[in-house]
Amino acid sequence: MINSKTKIIGLIGSPIEHSISPIIHNKIYELEKENMVYLAFNIKTNELESFIKSAKTLGIHGFNITMPHKKSIIPYIDEFVGNHKSINTVKIENGLLIGTSTDAYGFSYLLKKNNINIKNKNVIILGTGGASNIIANNIKNECSLTVVGRDKDLLINMSKNFECEQSLFSDIDKIKNIDILINATPLGMHGISENFENFNFLKNINSDGVVIDTIYNPIKTQLILEASKLNIQTCNGLDMLLGQAFKSHNFWFLKELESNVIESVQNAVISYYTK
Repeated sequence: MINSKTKIIGLIGSPIEHSISPIIHNKIYELEKENMVYLAFNIKTNELESFIKSAKTLGIHGFNITMPHKKSIIPYIDEFVGNHKSINTVKIENGLLIGTSTDAYGFSYLLKKNNINIKNKNVIILGTGGASNIIANNIKNECSLTVVGRDKDLLINMSKNFECEQSLFSDIDKIKNIDILINATPLGMHGISENFENFNFLKNINSDGVVIDTIYNPIKTQLILEASKLNIQTCNGLDMLLGQAFKSHNFWFLKELESNVIESVQNAVISYYTK
């Protein structure tokens, strides 16, 4: 029951309507009997500073961050936990913003949950944004990595930072022998009108390859649907989101969730999508 002692945790981003994070976290609070409520706030780029001031004034305990604020939040962070170039989780203590990222953990959780082994594989990451940088940093030492994007300067930077190959999106059809393809762009996301121009590059994925789309809404993006037509194993971003959420909860409350709670939350999310 919400009362005068209820603490607020939230999510900021824009667009935000697609997010199921409130379902995940409020289910955790229900199971853990925490007097918390998790809300989603549609905060545009020019509203970020105002939100931070309001969050401190209102005593908001913490919040997650999604596009387009994962990098723009950095100047407002007073203390960092970990060496991150983008931030997706913040807690507020004594008026100070303490920031971290749970993205890398979320991606590792996805790989483990779906029994995907990237060791010594030819891996392609689509995108040069925050998510692609975090994933690339997480897997760079285990596989042969190529990053694909549209911005040549960003590709060059990623290539230097992660000592990996690079390719413009226009040349993606030239990349052969793909074991794992990871979409870390917003292409195909609910609320985003832009999508892939074509899916010819899927023909270059090996017969035992995997397509991972970090998008979770819709649960089956056009990329996943097209890959499935070619009998390619697919995986959406739902498990990555769950892993991020569990790690965020630990960051806010310094408390690991029990396996039965994790299972119940996963079941609640699956029920949400199948109802």
